[in-house]
Amino acid sequence: MLPHEVRAPARPAVRPLRTQALSRALRLGTRVPSPRLQAWRAARRGPGAAVLDLLDAAVRTGPVRIAGGPAVGLLVPSALLRIDHAQAGLLVRGAVEPPVAEALRRHLPVGGVLWDVGANIGYFAALGGRIVGPEGQVLALDPVPEHASSVAAIAALNAMPWVRSLQAAAWREAGEVELVLPGDGAWAHLAQTVAGRAEGRRIAAAALRLDDLLDDPAVRIPDVVKIDVEGAELGVLDGLERTVAAHRPVLVVETHDTADGVVAWAATHGYRVENLERPTPIGGPGGQLAALLPGPR
Repeated sequence: MLPHEVRAPARPAVRPLRTQALSRALRLGTRVPSPRLQAWRAARRGPGAAVLDLLDAAVRTGPVRIAGGPAVGLLVPSALLRIDHAQAGLLVRGAVEPPVAEALRRHLPVGGVLWDVGANIGYFAALGGRIVGPEGQVLALDPVPEHASSVAAIAALNAMPWVRSLQAAAWREAGEVELVLPGDGAWAHLAQTVAGRAEGRRIAAAALRLDDLLDDPAVRIPDVVKIDVEGAELGVLDGLERTVAAHRPVLVVETHDTADGVVAWAATHGYRVENLERPTPIGGPGGQLAALLPGPR
């Protein structure tokens, strides 16, 4: 096993009718706007809160199947899904960040290699696993223990042993980092980032430099590196210098108030930046999706 790798569990038995019913329940529940669902949960009483609790409990009894999009048909473990999560409806419908999915479709070849940095519960790791197929490799990194376990579970559910989960943060140097966990673990981030001023429980997490992954003969050279790390983008890129210089992978990056720094990094390293959401340059504050495409050497 690789350092920090989470062992994939045995593939559980999947009951098609139950999976179909749970998936339908999640789709129906998420038709209610997320702010209203969150208000019901905050109230902790009344019919809305009771229905929400019942739906949550039902959905968590088994995996759900993605109903559309490029990941249609893939199974997702439901242990971390809550009906009122802002992305639950997008996930079960296969509509999570379509520009990222399209970038993977365009740049990730069959038999290729994806490094999914900030994998969350594993949607893009599974999609990447589908694209590359059994001859490819997906390494998914996430320092949140529940997320890393979810990636391992999603690989097992979909019989993708070529998708491997590492419970670690990518950073400019190996060692240990402090991780901030807000109420919703999907927005976990490193305390070293600007976003680290947010409130939340704090835990220590293992950190590694992405360049060091290639010192292991079991790790293949990436074709695409997807980075979604809630403000730690520049620290991750600093730890990718050797890989970028030698192998020139495509980088799919979600910036979090780091767009200007990412654009400057790209210019220094001979990459051009493509805005994945609109025909304008990326820049300034906020979250923006970009593909960093290698220019001529």
